[in-house]
Amino acid sequence: MEPYRLPEPIMRASTSNFTMGHLVHQNEHPRDADLWPPTQEWLLGHRMPPFQRPPVWSKRQAIRFIESAWLGLHLGTYVVNRVDRGSMFVKEDLWLIDGQQRLRAVKAYLEDEFAVFGFRWSWLNGLEKRRFDNMSFACALIHEGDETKLRDLYNRLNFGGTSHKKSERA
Repeated sequence: MEPYRLPEPIMRASTSNFTMGHLVHQNEHPRDADLWPPTQEWLLGHRMPPFQRPPVWSKRQAIRFIESAWLGLHLGTYVVNRVDRGSMFVKEDLWLIDGQQRLRAVKAYLEDEFAVFGFRWSWLNGLEKRRFDNMSFACALIHEGDETKLRDLYNRLNFGGTSHKKSERA
């Protein structure tokens, strides 16, 4: 039998085909919020890891993302770490590893910070809000308790691409 020479995966994830409604109805803080560090920033039910960069998307980028959702485009996958050790507090639990800018765009839209196609969230009727709630937005759930591995994963997910030049736009 030949030896297996390639490394083991660094991220074993289960991808859940969540909907926007999953985020829309997330609590900002869990019921057991007193267990979490008071300085921890929450974003649509997820915690920001200490190594996460600050928000960088412009309002225009956020609007374009929400427009893409309404147009039925693929929104990518956000990555969340879930570590369950019973009743024991795990600092890496609920960390949002990838997707901060996209989730911030959703939150800003829900808080009426901008209009999309001429409509703010609060101006939508029930049918339109249900349509938004039912839009797919995949989430990769990982289960990692080692912060060093999570930092490596964050760096791989966020610094592996090459920015396009203006001349390369379609």
